[in-house]
Amino acid sequence: MRERGDCDCLHEPFMYFYYVHQAPKKMPYFQIDPDHPVTFKDILSHFKTCAINKPVFAKDMAYYVVPKIFDYPELATLFNHVFLIRNPHRSIASYFQLDQEISSAEIGLNAQWELFQWVYQTSGNQPLVLSAEHVQSSPLSATEQLWDYLELPACNGALEWKQGEVPKDWEQVSTWHEKTLRTSGIQKEKRNEASAIQHFQTLASRHPRLTQLLADHSFAYQSLKAVSETQWASHTAQT
Repeated sequence: MRERGDCDCLHEPFMYFYYVHQAPKKMPYFQIDPDHPVTFKDILSHFKTCAINKPVFAKDMAYYVVPKIFDYPELATLFNHVFLIRNPHRSIASYFQLDQEISSAEIGLNAQWELFQWVYQTSGNQPLVLSAEHVQSSPLSATEQLWDYLELPACNGALEWKQGEVPKDWEQVSTWHEKTLRTSGIQKEKRNEASAIQHFQTLASRHPRLTQLLADHSFAYQSLKAVSETQWASHTAQT
């Protein structure tokens, strides 16, 4: 979205509400900006200020805002909600590489499913659920699906960026994005699904807690995946 040039992009603004204001645990490699708002209301005010001149796109984590967001039913329609999911065999293993103290909340899928249902029930509109696997295997089609949902004009140039260039709002968490910074476009997964599962199982054999984390989020992932696959089939049938 940043490469489109027609949106003001915010990188995980509610991270500050979760990790600074509530402080359930410290996030590794997070260098806090003392000038960033930390309360839920102040972060919302920041959104509104940014939206004065152009549309705002924010990438955030559902677990940052659930359940606090449920106190603000207007946010179900004020934002166009898009959910990005990834096979938890991959996402848990990837997160664990950077934070071996990862909590169940930080897996994120249960909060995503809870937030998805709330948005759907409150707004009456089914949010888009994108699969990371579809984005990586068919980036052009996946971004077309996103543009259509957001009613934005196509922008193929959004799929490429300048390698090594760190956006200002990534500076506090750049360690988490080193792989992306080494590329200039969306990359396909190096491991196929079977290999990714085997890698996770090998990792979990040394760290059994990961197996429980996977189980805790399995229902939420499968529920979101079912929605995503239905939406993807409808999209590809029209293109």
